[in-house]
Amino acid sequence: MERKLLFIALFFAVFFAGCSTEDVNNFTSKPVNVEKPDTTIPNDENDDPIVIVDPIIENIVVAHRGAWKKNKLPHNSIASLKEAIRLKCKGSEFDICISADDSLIVSHDPYYNNLLISTSKYSELATLKLSNGEILPTLRDYVKTTKSNTSTTLLYCELKTDKLPAARKKVFVEKTNKLIKELEAENIITISSFDYYILKLMREANPLIDLQYLNGDVSPEQLKSDKITGACYNISVFKNHNDWIESARLNNISLSVWTLNDSESIKWAMNNKFNALVTDEPELAIDLAKQ
Repeated sequence: MERKLLFIALFFAVFFAGCSTEDVNNFTSKPVNVEKPDTTIPNDENDDPIVIVDPIIENIVVAHRGAWKKNKLPHNSIASLKEAIRLKCKGSEFDICISADDSLIVSHDPYYNNLLISTSKYSELATLKLSNGEILPTLRDYVKTTKSNTSTTLLYCELKTDKLPAARKKVFVEKTNKLIKELEAENIITISSFDYYILKLMREANPLIDLQYLNGDVSPEQLKSDKITGACYNISVFKNHNDWIESARLNNISLSVWTLNDSESIKWAMNNKFNALVTDEPELAIDLAKQ
């Protein structure tokens, strides 16, 4: 029996002599905080830990026509969208028009290089590139780029209806809704417009998608009645109708404000707990949010 015990003692002495301090420490268990679990995931020993936060809650910055200004990128370009994604903005705002062949063109203005989009085919428009050499993007391009590059930055898509008759507005809604469903993008896109009629058409076509009205002449109570889920108004509207801020919250209407490019206005929106602020200065807004 004594020989057996001596053999066991010698075995453990040799085993632990060959172990490093790190190996020995690995045998000790660490207490697990069940009530407050770890909130960081290290990638590897050379990377900073990734802090798990909800960027949609922490970040209310929406880049107006993408993050274009600092790097002199074209408005409403894939490059400005990617820069908004790189900055980890809550969203990237852009505009779409419908062409003569029912293509959904990313453009703020009804004209592109002197061609009226609503009476031109995409094949004609696409021959004229953006200033950075990009081909004129489409809604499909924007959705696919977003889905392949981020899981947090959202799309804020404004439907432009200038010079469109009612019949074409219906086609516009039909084509937009069809593409969003095809690309399974309902959870990453909000549709907005100054045209109340087209938002009501979109709600009839899609009962789930987020909708924002931009013009500022409809109360939160009326928006709720018409099933429009958000008010995205100019800051002057909310300052003149301060009661609409509280009314929107009571009626479960999301609050967004445009277009804030100075520190005072940006801080005002943050202090009033808006869900989103639209800005041409996303870098400034992000810096202010960190203060």
